[in-house]
Amino acid sequence: MAKNVLKKNIFSLCLLIFISCSTPPTYSRKDIDKVIKNIAQSDFKTKINAWAVGDTVWVFAPIKLFNEQGKLKVNKEGRLDEDLFETTRKISESINRALLNIESLPTFYCFIKSDILRTGGVDLLRLDSYDLVFIPDQIRLQIISWALGIPVSTKELSERVVTVQIPSIDSEILKDIEGNYIHKYDIPLTEFILLLIQQNIIRTFLSAEHKDDYEFNDLTMGYASGTLNIGFNIKFKKFKENLSIPLEKIEEITRKVIGIYSSFVNIPRVVINDTFNDKTRTITFASNPDLMPTDSIADIKSEQTNTLSKLSQASLYTALAYDLRTDQKNLLKAAEFCKKALEVFPRYLYAQTLLAEIYSLLNQPEQALLILQDAAIKDPHNPILHFNLGEFYRVSGKFQEALNHFEDAALFYPQYPGISLKLCLVHISLGDLKEASAYLEQAVKQTIEQKIEDPENYRLLGDSYTELGQYQKALIYLNKAKDSKPDYLPVYLSLGRTYRLLANSDESIKNLQKALALNPDYGLVHFELAHTYLLLGQHELAINEYKKAIQLSPESSEIYIDLALAHTELGLAKSKPSEYKKAIGYLKKALKSFPTNSRIYYRLGENYANLGKNNAAAEYFQKSIELNPGLAESYFGLGRAWYALGQNDKAKENFLKAHNIFYERKDYLNARKAEENLRNIP
Repeated sequence: MAKNVLKKNIFSLCLLIFISCSTPPTYSRKDIDKVIKNIAQSDFKTKINAWAVGDTVWVFAPIKLFNEQGKLKVNKEGRLDEDLFETTRKISESINRALLNIESLPTFYCFIKSDILRTGGVDLLRLDSYDLVFIPDQIRLQIISWALGIPVSTKELSERVVTVQIPSIDSEILKDIEGNYIHKYDIPLTEFILLLIQQNIIRTFLSAEHKDDYEFNDLTMGYASGTLNIGFNIKFKKFKENLSIPLEKIEEITRKVIGIYSSFVNIPRVVINDTFNDKTRTITFASNPDLMPTDSIADIKSEQTNTLSKLSQASLYTALAYDLRTDQKNLLKAAEFCKKALEVFPRYLYAQTLLAEIYSLLNQPEQALLILQDAAIKDPHNPILHFNLGEFYRVSGKFQEALNHFEDAALFYPQYPGISLKLCLVHISLGDLKEASAYLEQAVKQTIEQKIEDPENYRLLGDSYTELGQYQKALIYLNKAKDSKPDYLPVYLSLGRTYRLLANSDESIKNLQKALALNPDYGLVHFELAHTYLLLGQHELAINEYKKAIQLSPESSEIYIDLALAHTELGLAKSKPSEYKKAIGYLKKALKSFPTNSRIYYRLGENYANLGKNNAAAEYFQKSIELNPGLAESYFGLGRAWYALGQNDKAKENFLKAHNIFYERKDYLNARKAEENLRNIP
């Protein structure tokens, strides 16, 4: 079907050559935008927008690119589905009919198919798919095909159309249904050629066929003063026979593209720079005396950050970062790609939020926060940014700040269950269980009313019930998430955690091992599995899993803290002082990346006390209290340290404080222990 549609559309352009000599034009060139809009509306009941800028016609069409599951609408072969083809065909016919009846042809038309990804009634991002067509070449290609009687292949046609996909989360772009946010300008032929070469290089080295053959690190394109500059860093992952050498293949692609368009434009010189092998190759082309000298892309256009060439470059870097973000070993590389995208397109909020996510995965929360705050300054009314900031503060333990941002996000999307769930979790952390339960029930109601069957939404519902201690309800929603997407790794992580809290260690381990089968390099799964082993008193197994988690997330202070706890418990279980020393070593590592964490100082005090070093223990307990005056455990530990040192008055003072805080927390068991220690002091 796709071949027939494409041939029909472009063949209609070819007819223009033969009918234009005898048939006067119906429309004036200056009215082409109105003509395209009117034809689409009257003949196909399709509302689009069109603009003519110099020799380029821009057409914007809101088209349903995503299905209800938030996936691109494609068939089993990976091609766009029939409904989408039909809509695209109708709009293409509108463009072609207008061109057939215009007094003079433009050079380009840029067809922008646009859709917004929605989940639970929330506009998450807009995807714009640009198709840039050089009209004279498409006509020429079809005339040659017609004259020789040889059909033009779909592959040949697609290789001569530039396609660029740009995801955006900017609030103003998400609101705009007319396409006014698109930067429309008169595209020079040199930019089209640059984009076409870039596209063919990407399709060659990033294809599914070669994903395990090449490591794609960089590709830059530029044109100035008659010279096309190509810079690349592409290397073999593992050399195989018959694989193309990158420099040779890129030269081949470049020669082919420039050869195709040599009758339209003069590009006398190409410089290809292989930065990995430090090799440069210069290619010269004979000038066509019938063509005017080719100027570079006008300065005013090249300064714009949203020209197609710059959008394409930023999109390439962001796509590379997105693919690497789930690989713990390549997170730094993913961050570098995001930075490169932002160098090309400084206001690219999608790249900024992705970079913040990567820094969070790298356990660099300060960097993640700075990036999100900067994005929020650029787009202060963006609910997605407020949601991300809220989640950052929630995970960081700054619950009031998290509450403020989630409430700001809720102003824009009051019906979104995802925000209600985050508000539930924040209120749990603030100790307001009544308010938390109200938000959770609100999220359930929103899910039912909007018929949301997204596995992540089900998982969050389950996690929220787990946090409230309602484990059986949690399992209902977690199993719904698993049923709707059996290969969804996060749900097995949540099931493992919930079953552990239910003291069902067998099911906990079973689900966590399922998660590891899906991704053995997911550090958080090893972390949760270690917790389960620790609960079972299987300290050596727990330590082994914590160490695996550290290998995957070496900067995570949380893992060092819990690994230290495993060594502490092993020391207590087997009366081995050497385990306390190991625990102290890991806690001091954690302290380097998190020097204000009161829990680390408490654990250090605990281990020094176990070693009988009560002066050091008292020092660390005191530091823990300075950072968190409400930590009852630290007062209790400090009371024991002072008692061991013979400082009875100080011991009484701290046991009393521990008792009062435990009692206020309704932790009556520990309050009684503090009281007993207080009574035993003479």
